[in-house]
Amino acid sequence: HALGSLTMGLNGEELAEMGLMQRAGIVGVCDGNRPIASTVVLRRALQYAERLGLPVFVTPSDPALRAEGVMHEGDVSTRIGLAGIPLSSESIGITRLEALQKDTEAQCCLLPIGSGTTVSHQSSATLKGVTARALLLSDAAIEADLYNPSLYILPPLRSNPAELVEAVRQGRIQLIFSDHTPLTRVEQDCEFAMATPGAMGLETALAAANTALSDVSKVWEAMCFAPARFLGLSKRLHVGVNADIVVFDPTCEWVPAAPFRSKGINEPLVGHRLLGQVCAVFINEEARFYNE
Repeated sequence: HALGSLTMGLNGEELAEMGLMQRAGIVGVCDGNRPIASTVVLRRALQYAERLGLPVFVTPSDPALRAEGVMHEGDVSTRIGLAGIPLSSESIGITRLEALQKDTEAQCCLLPIGSGTTVSHQSSATLKGVTARALLLSDAAIEADLYNPSLYILPPLRSNPAELVEAVRQGRIQLIFSDHTPLTRVEQDCEFAMATPGAMGLETALAAANTALSDVSKVWEAMCFAPARFLGLSKRLHVGVNADIVVFDPTCEWVPAAPFRSKGINEPLVGHRLLGQVCAVFINEEARFYNE
């Protein structure tokens, strides 16, 4: 299921041809992890998407503040000498987007959310999503893992993942996703601040969410059923649907290690003990993956 872009070239300046992309089969629109700086452009994009009935994914961040640093601004960034991104960047982004959603009545999902404190109130109009890795990792991992570039992620890992876990349990954050961004050694083998931001996550997301929440039903709701409802898709098994099935053992303990099936090298959960492992994947009744 493909998403189309909100703006041409993801540059945040000119609206994309959402109508043409919808006829080509997109199920929603998004500018990736690039926040749109212009409030006027963002408002028009939401208006256009609402008229077409297209769900919108938006990154809740203030672009100027996000450009100031490479990790969470706090005690750790001060101690290890890396420029920080303030939490206010996310708070401002969420406030702006929720105000525009009320103004346009577009169907919106704000992600990735980096801190549970920025979603202190429940908004019935906008869904919110978090990456699975952010439920386990904090900014302290950058210091502990000796500036590992795989931990250069946007939005940055914040200081208290337990707040995000609680927000998911309380329903203030409704979606969990992998944010899988595989990168090569060319993009990662350099100084932390010079690396390309992003991390792998497709092979560890389900296990990371299960490890953090210890609740398989909550994991399945946040990673499968809630996203499907937002996009207007059916992901329940009944007569006549494609047999897309993930077989998951929630009790299996394992430690991610190379080599991965992805061609990327930037998995931040390497060496972390996770609870739960994918045993098999079937797409339309065809076995695509089997874990021996």
